[in-house]
Parts: sequence; structure tokens; C-alpha cells
Amino acid sequence: YTAEQARQEYLELVLPEDWSSIPAVKHKRVYALEANSYFSRPGPRLVRGVEVLAKILHPSMAASREAERAVLPIAAAAVAGKRAASV
Repeated sequence: YTAEQARQEYLELVLPEDWSSIPAVKHKRVYALEANSYFSRPGPRLVRGVEVLAKILHPSMAASREAERAVLPIAAAAVAGKRAASV
């Protein structure tokens, strides 16, 4: 399951009306990541996953090229224009 697939699935969701009031969505801080590579399996890449999360939480932090490429922002414009689901 790639980060691009995760982003595409997110963009296809019908989200609740209040979704855009979530601070991360409002401030364009929603990201897709490749969980299988960085978080789901124990091993050396788990350390890289921690680096990826650190980069998301602290964007000004220096990180490896791999960590930089692992962060896939989800376009806020696409999220803002989505239909809301009635809950």
C-alpha cells in the first residue's frame, strides 16, 4: 500500500461536514505515508519511520532524503472542495 494509494483513497472519501474544522485539515497538515515500509513491521526502517514523523511534526528539522520523500501532503484544495456527508 503506497503513500500515493493512501492519498488517492483519502481524496475519494466523502467526509463529514465538520471535517474542515479539524485543525490539521484547516492548516493543511494532512499527509499520506507508506505505513508498511515505516510503521507496520519491526526492524531498521522503523527508525526511519520515527524520522518521518519527526519531519511532519517539525517541518524545519533536517531529515534524510528518504524521510523527506516519504511525506506526501494531501492537497488542501482537493479536501476543501469535497462534498460533505450528512451524519
